[in-house]
Amino acid sequence: MTNKELISLLAKENNLTQAQSSELLSQVVSSIVDALDSGTAVNFTNLGTFDVRLRAERITVNPRTGKRQLVPPKLSVGFKASKNCLKLSENESTED
Repeated sequence: MTNKELISLLAKENNLTQAQSSELLSQVVSSIVDALDSGTAVNFTNLGTFDVRLRAERITVNPRTGKRQLVPPKLSVGFKASKNCLKLSENESTED
């Protein structure tokens, strides 16, 4: 589903205009990003949890030159699906 399709669906299901739906989605995403920036996990019931994880430093090899490089540790966003979400995806895969 694209962002445009999601905005259309929100507008249709909630009797909103496309502009109102777009603004609402923008505010929700902004709130999620702000929470993750402050280090707070964001949990959506029946979907899963977004959290900030520290990726350890590692050594990579440039395939073209063979030169080894040290990649410093960094923060990244992780997602863990809820049990309900996993059940839904299992049911969809068995129906195919």
